[in-house]
Order: sequence, then structure tokens, then C-alpha cells
Amino acid sequence: MRADKLNKNSAAYVALKKEQTNEYQAIGDGAATVAENTSIVVFTADASASSAITMPLALAGRHVKFLWQVEQATDARVLTRAASDDFVGQVNCSVEADGAGDGDVLSVTDGTVTITFPDDVNIGSEVNCYCAVDGQWIVTGHITYDAVGAIPTIA
Repeated sequence: MRADKLNKNSAAYVALKKEQTNEYQAIGDGAATVAENTSIVVFTADASASSAITMPLALAGRHVKFLWQVEQATDARVLTRAASDDFVGQVNCSVEADGAGDGDVLSVTDGTVTITFPDDVNIGSEVNCYCAVDGQWIVTGHITYDAVGAIPTIA
């Protein structure tokens, strides 16, 4: 076993497991910071203005699931890194009731520091952030929109 890696016998692993106890966090309208012990975030109100949602530190073994309980119809939510963390991965995007299969895949490239979810995110959409190595979130998910072309953007 290596002392420089997170493993089941390390004090850091035990501390992380005690810290992250599948806590639920409701986020309404406005900016918010995801608590260190949160693993499920539910958006319970529409964003009336562009709102920054700041992630907790990306520590190996941590995960956060974002769920939309209400339609985000008015403005954007911007998922923002903590410290020098970044995002990688992909988010599948589709258009509500579109039999033609219109949609897109957002490719989240290494070094991404924000992901902006524009308005028109439908109820039941979800984004998952997993951390396999300290400092980097792996992003997956499925967002359903009302219109073609309204997919997330990265920076």
C-alpha cells in the first residue's frame, strides 16, 4: 500500500467517508456553494438571474449529483470549480418530445473551469460529478431542453 495514495486504510479516506454522508442540499434561486458533505443537490426554484454554483473541492472518492426539480426557464446556472480544480467528461443533451432525435453532446475538455446550463432545462434533468483523482471532476449527465441549440457551454 502506498502512503501517497488514497486507500481504505488511509486516514484521509476514513475522514472523507465520514465527511460525505450522502447529504441532500436544496438550492433555490441565486448563487450557492455546494457543502463539503453534500452528494445530492436539488434545484428547487427557477434561476431568476445567472447563478454561480460553486463545487466543493474535488477529492478522490467524492461525488455530487445535481437534479432539476423545477424547470429552469428564466436564466442560466453556472457550475464553477473550487480552487484550481477542473472538469472533464460529457453531458448528453436532448430536446423534449423530439421524435427526430435532435440533440447534442457537450464535450467537457480538460482544463474546463465552468459549465453554463442555459435556461430551458426541464424537470428530471441530471448532471453527475465524480472525482477519481484529486483536483478533477468527471462530469456525466443528461439534460433535456425545450428547444434545439440550447445546450450547455464550457469555459
